[in-house]
Parts: sequence; structure tokens; C-alpha cells
Amino acid sequence: MKPKEWLYKNGHIKKEDVNRRGRLSGAHKSLIEAAVAKGEKIDGYAVVGKPTAQTDKPASVERVKHDPNRLVDVPDMRRDEREWSASVTVDGKTLPVGFRTVCNGCGNSLGWCYEETSRVWVDSNREAVVTFKPQKGAV
Repeated sequence: MKPKEWLYKNGHIKKEDVNRRGRLSGAHKSLIEAAVAKGEKIDGYAVVGKPTAQTDKPASVERVKHDPNRLVDVPDMRRDEREWSASVTVDGKTLPVGFRTVCNGCGNSLGWCYEETSRVWVDSNREAVVTFKPQKGAV
């Protein structure tokens, strides 16, 4: 959950302030840090260190940043455009569709689409179901 969403959910800011740009006040930051210390999951904040029996010092909460070079697990492509062709039928005509076209159902390009029946826009107010066929000579 994002910090401003948590503040709104708990009644500390108004709804119109959730999407507004700008920094959080010190009071809001301390509310967020207290919530994270109690176990809430808020983006950008983490508990650092654990209290031990030897020290009475409580665990501290610090602002954390994610490594921009981290690797993200991306699933394998479902259909490779070198092995498959995609088309739609509109007004009795079969028209080719590019694999970089976005599916209306899942929001992924057709190569990564996991929908059973992919749908794409054919004009401003009509969509059509995509038909996939293996290309000749493909494995």
C-alpha cells in the first residue's frame, strides 16, 4: 500500500489529497513509521533491526529504496511471433494483427496474452476475437 493511501484509509488526509503531488509532513511520516513498526506493509518503509533482550531499544523504521538494477521475473512468451500468426475477422474479411497489439482482456501484448480468447480493438467502438495459427515451417 502506498503511504498516501494508508493515510487516507486511516482518516489522516482527504480523498483528493491521495493523488496530489508533494511531500508528506513530518506528522504524517511519524504516523506511517509507527504503523510500519506495528507490522503494517507500506511501500518505501521497512523495519530495520530487531529489538533484543539485551537492548531495550525498539526496532527503528527507515525509508528504503529499491535497487533500480534488480531483475524482475518475467514469464516466458506464450506465443512467439516467428512461429504463430494472429488475425481477426471483421465484416467477413480476415485481417492480420501484429503481436505487439495489446489484448483488451489482460492488457498484455498478444505474445504474452494468457486469455483463452484474446480480444483487440478493430475500430473505435468494436472489438474482435483474435485467431492464432501456427506458421508454416515453424516447429
